Amino acid sequence: MLSKRRQNLLSLMPDNHYADQEELERGIELLGRVSRSRKDLISLADNKIAAIREELKEELVPYDQKIAHIASGVKFYVGEHRNELFPNFPARKTAKLVSGSLKIRRVPPSIKTRATSEFLESIVKKGGLYTKFAELVSALSKNFLRVKLELNKDAILADPLGSKNSIGIELSEESERLYIIPAEVDAEHDVSAGERSSAA
Repeated sequence: MLSKRRQNLLSLMPDNHYADQEELERGIELLGRVSRSRKDLISLADNKIAAIREELKEELVPYDQKIAHIASGVKFYVGEHRNELFPNFPARKTAKLVSGSLKIRRVPPSIKTRATSEFLESIVKKGGLYTKFAELVSALSKNFLRVKLELNKDAILADPLGSKNSIGIELSEESERLYIIPAEVDAEHDVSAGERSSAA
């Protein structure tokens, strides 16, 4: 059984039983008008949402500044009192406090070099594999297959010096991040723990 709301909607619907081509044309024209009205409504809503987001962004600035300021002070304190807060690190990576908790996590090295198609092609050429690779791509294409070149991250991380000397791969160094988790809110603030910052 149809709900009352659904019945009301159906009662407002135009007749969609077209007897001839002229009525069909009118139906298609009406469909276009209704579709345009729908798009206009979505566009109007999108503009309102964008304006609200912009206004909110401005209102959030002082909050973001306070958060950064407080986090900077916490980071400085942790840097000065790390051994007290995290005895036996890395076995103990979390410090539980009354007002929340602090966590230090190691961030492994990662590849900084962007794997653009030009960069990957230069590696293939440098390795003397360009002709063979082009032949393979051609043969696979005839069989409705293709091959995708990508960096072997595991091999690069296993031999960072070799990959840098051989193909110019740049790696970011291993670092640490400090996560500040207040008990009051469901929020987590992370800051780089590798450097000590002065409390402003």
